[in-house]
Formats: sequence, C-alpha cells, structure tokens
Amino acid sequence: MALGDFQVFNDFAYRAFAVTLQQQVELFNAASRNALSMTTMAWAGDYKQKAAFENLASLVGNRDPSSTSAASTHALSELLQIEVKVGYGTPNIEYTNTAFDWTNRSPEEAGTLFGNAVAEGSMAYMLNSLLASAVAAMDDADVTFDGTAAVASLDSLNSGAGKFGDRQSAITTWVMHSKSMNDIWGTSLANSNRLFEFGTVAIVSDAFGRPMIMTDSDALHFDNAGTENYHQLGLVSGGLVAEDQGDMRLYTDVDLSEENAKQVLKMEGSFGVGIKGYTWNTAVTKPNDAALALTTNWSRIANLGLKDTAGVVVTTL
Repeated sequence: MALGDFQVFNDFAYRAFAVTLQQQVELFNAASRNALSMTTMAWAGDYKQKAAFENLASLVGNRDPSSTSAASTHALSELLQIEVKVGYGTPNIEYTNTAFDWTNRSPEEAGTLFGNAVAEGSMAYMLNSLLASAVAAMDDADVTFDGTAAVASLDSLNSGAGKFGDRQSAITTWVMHSKSMNDIWGTSLANSNRLFEFGTVAIVSDAFGRPMIMTDSDALHFDNAGTENYHQLGLVSGGLVAEDQGDMRLYTDVDLSEENAKQVLKMEGSFGVGIKGYTWNTAVTKPNDAALALTTNWSRIANLGLKDTAGVVVTTL
C-alpha cells in the first residue's frame, strides 16, 4: 500500500467501523429485548442527568369524610439519575507499508479489516463496562439472591426474579457467564425437561420465556475466598444503557525515522454508562475500569423502590 493510498485506508476503516458497529448493536439490542441497549446519543460534559418526580400512586390512601383535622402534607420529591461518560481507545498501532505492498493487498481490504476489528472491540468494551457497572451498583441486599450453596439453576433464577415480587414479569432478560449457562443446561438435560429452545446469538430461554445471554465477561465471576462464584443478572427493559457519543476519531501518522516507513494508527472515542434506578458519584470524573466497578461510586436513587430499578442479581457457584 503506497503512502498516497493511506487516506483510502482511513476512509474504508471508518466506514467499516460505523457499519459493523451499527449492525451488531441492532442485533444485540433486539436479542436482549433492550435490557442491555446500545444507542448513539451525544451529551456535553462528564455526566448526563435525568430528573423525574416520584411515583404518586403510593400516596393514595384512606380518607375520613367526616374529619375536620388539618390536611397532611407531602413534599414532592425530585428523583435524579446521573450517568457517566467513559473514554476508550486503542494504543498506537504500527505497521509498515511494505507489509501490504509486498503481498499486493489493497488499502480497501486493510481498512475494512481494521474497521471491523475496532468495531468488535468497541462493542465488547462497552458491554463489559456496562456489566461491571451493573454488578457494582446492584449490590443492595433486597435485589440480590445468595445461591452460593449450589450452581446456577432454574430454581436459583426463579428465586432471584422473586425479589421483584409481583413485578417480576418486568425482568425480561438474564445475562450470565458460560459456566452458569452450562450448569443450567446440564440440569435441564438431567431432568429430561424441554424448557429450553436454542435461538440465535447464543441465547436460550428460561421457563418464563426470558432470553438468557451468555458472555464470558470478567464482571460475571469473582474469587470468593478461594472459591469461584458467578453472577447472573436479571434485567428489565432499559436496565443498562451504553450511549455512544458519536465522537470516534481515527488518527493516522507516518513515522520515517526507520529504514522502512511505518504507518501509525490510533482510535479514540467515548460513551455514556447508565443504570436504571442508580446514580453515579459526581466526585469521580472520567472513570477508569476500576472506578466503574467500585460499589461506592454507585447508589440507588433516594426514595425509589427496588421494583423501579435495573433488575436483580443471583450469585452462585
């Protein structure tokens, strides 16, 4: 690939990134029933704030028609959810032009391969960041089920969903590690039932028709005093949201300091992380991976009931 062709490479890389990421996002959103949704919505600054008033339905109660007592008062609370912006990118990627010239490969081919690879990596990073944030935020006892006495099963998922009481039908999707999926599938085979149907993108369903998405994210397992434990997340529609900021930039440069000229590539972008019912600690800006996964950086919105949050967590062997 000659030096003059490098702009062609850049153009194909960017177009491949945009098209590939859009296609995968559409598939992922549909497969998860929008429990984990990836959208494009740019916003200024480090945070996005969503304000809403509390649900007034819970204030309805008995009234004595014959009473002359003073009316009681209730100050209407404003609920605030804060989402945080996260930066991502690649290191400087170097290669020589002669590597492409020697094999007579076109810049279109190279750009498409690079764009597809970056799109795949970007989506994976957004997903892993969402899951790490969710596990950290959903640390409240009333939305977690401790099933560490056994491996994941339909029974443990059912117990976890039960945390939502009469609103458990709002839980639309399970997200879990492959180990948990295999344990559930193995139990199903052993019991000779037919509760599962294989679908696309590595998804099966539980007894209530909720899709179960399998992904080996580091956020879904941890060492518990020498014993490996696994999380299964039961999520509501819109529970976790990654908002691509549309600011992906591809930088290119030429390094002539060595005998063979080198091309240098770098990609940078950002996205927002939002968890339904939970708000980010604004004392922390531009968080890294460790900060996103820190429980103290997330808190449930004050005066918000558990049934109006992102979902539940089941923890098993």
